Amino acid sequence: MKEKRHSMNNLTSFQRKFFLFLLLLIILNLMCVGCDSFKNGRNELEIPKSTQSYEKKDIITFKGEVHEVYYQGDGNLLVRSSYDSCIYNSDGKLIYKDSDGVLASYILGNKISLIHNNETSFYTAIDLNTNEEIVFDHDYLPSAYEDGLYVVRENPTAKYGMLNDKNEIIIPFQYESLSCFDKKGLAIASKDGKLYGAIDKNNNVVIPFKYNFLYPFDLRMAFSGSVGNFFDDYTQTYDYTRAVVNREGEECIIDRKGNIVLDLTNSEYKPCRMSGYRCGGLGLIPVTLDNACGFINMQGKLIIPCKYNKICTDFFNGYAVVTVGDDSGLINSEDKKIIPFEYYYLGPPDQKGFLLAKKSENSPYQIIDLAGNIVYEAPESHMIEEIGGGFFIEKMPDSASDTEDEKESREITVFTFNKK
Repeated sequence: MKEKRHSMNNLTSFQRKFFLFLLLLIILNLMCVGCDSFKNGRNELEIPKSTQSYEKKDIITFKGEVHEVYYQGDGNLLVRSSYDSCIYNSDGKLIYKDSDGVLASYILGNKISLIHNNETSFYTAIDLNTNEEIVFDHDYLPSAYEDGLYVVRENPTAKYGMLNDKNEIIIPFQYESLSCFDKKGLAIASKDGKLYGAIDKNNNVVIPFKYNFLYPFDLRMAFSGSVGNFFDDYTQTYDYTRAVVNREGEECIIDRKGNIVLDLTNSEYKPCRMSGYRCGGLGLIPVTLDNACGFINMQGKLIIPCKYNKICTDFFNGYAVVTVGDDSGLINSEDKKIIPFEYYYLGPPDQKGFLLAKKSENSPYQIIDLAGNIVYEAPESHMIEEIGGGFFIEKMPDSASDTEDEKESREITVFTFNKK
């Protein structure tokens, strides 16, 4: 008996069309993965229940003058004071304390901290997971790190280049500023009097050096300072970015080859000057139209209508802080109201979905979640600072009349929360 073979020829016309339809859906789905540069995006943190409660967990308490506390991005906390610099884990356990050097006030990467030796003036990068160290030449000041490459300033020339883990020069020292390479291999650089462009890993110019400013394509580099610690996922890279054309602030949208996609100068929408943090989240651009604010995507399509008085922050972890009148609230990328417009101050949500808030100028600080639940309310005389990763700092405000004894006895507490 002959074996019966199944093929498309054995199928009915309806079955063939059905299977072809399924195949087409699969192909379209694969094409959309990773190529949604124009997509509105829904990288939103989950909103808790309105009945969710929390318990405060103190991580570390200090006495005396603490200059800075940084969340390092992988659960570690960098603490600098007048006396020493230390790194603690998320449970408050001391995992590194400086001895001959001083930990720098910034972190090179999620796993790398920078140490300055006071005696030799050499800088050392230490991987806190492996304890591997790289000692740099005394003329080199590392400023950033990603994927095995250090962005370094050469002190005699004040020019930037890149070194690898073996201290070998990968990008020569010829730039006035330089970013890390993003996930698709471009680094933003400036030269010739702060004109911006982009290079590849072979130091070839990909985008000409002709812009007054060039926003990074990579979410990881689209923010600065402590705001960078509000993200754990730094892998989001776009195929389009904003370029400032001249000193008058005229802007355009360009692709990764420098081609102009959208001329904002001649668009009905004008770039919005935000009052708070900028992070480049979701590839949406804050704009104004008729003195009202909204968001367009990189193609110039209006995503969120221009109806807000002010944009305080663009999209952090899927949400943006905007104002109606003088009151701040929170929206998502579909313009859905998440937090009501009833706050004098509202900070961006961190990785855990916590936001720092104040109902009025003189009211106490609150920490709320994405459902608007009050997670914690500080005593009226206390200050609260957000540092990312679900961590906050609580302290008494400084006063010019404080004595040295009062400064030494003042407590500063780093804390977080657990769900009940």
